[in-house]
Amino acid sequence: MSRVSEGLAAVQEGIRTGETTARLLRNFNPWGVPGLLQTADYARHVLAITDFRQVGGTEAAVEARLRRQEVVHDRAHRFEFVLTAEGLRKRLAPAPVLAAQLDHLAAMATLPTLNFFVVPDGVQMSAWPAFGFVIYEDHADGQEPWVAVELYHKRIVVSEAEDVKVYRAQYGLLRHSAVSGDEAVALVRETSESLA
Repeated sequence: MSRVSEGLAAVQEGIRTGETTARLLRNFNPWGVPGLLQTADYARHVLAITDFRQVGGTEAAVEARLRRQEVVHDRAHRFEFVLTAEGLRKRLAPAPVLAAQLDHLAAMATLPTLNFFVVPDGVQMSAWPAFGFVIYEDHADGQEPWVAVELYHKRIVVSEAEDVKVYRAQYGLLRHSAVSGDEAVALVRETSESLA
């Protein structure tokens, strides 16, 4: 896996490799919109504020992040995203940029390759949504499932079968707390409209 110290664009390319070989990705993000669903402007702000080591190269990283998104349109892959209503409101970018991002997210949620969930405010949680993670499964090359957890300094890869089971179970509980389909899209649109 690419370390942050190798540069922001290198990290994006490393992530892209995992995304193209896994035919099923289950993504939980409690703080905002995941990279695979970001607009360029939103990505630019997120990458700038998460450049904790000040390695720079934000523009190259934005381009690399947008290249990653090609896989979302590939019908050989399936994606699940569980986000939180609280995370959708996080001001990681100016209000107009966030509103455009949320409108884009609502459109992306209708893609046939994608299952989209949002945990509403006030719902009783069955799991602890402390941090985001992605479960990479059903690999074209026969690789066993693994999980990526992003920390400040690098992405941690969890590959022991028993540990992966823990993340799968937590993901299932988080998804159980969420709404999906039209209800999830309506939450995104309401959040976007509240920014006007």
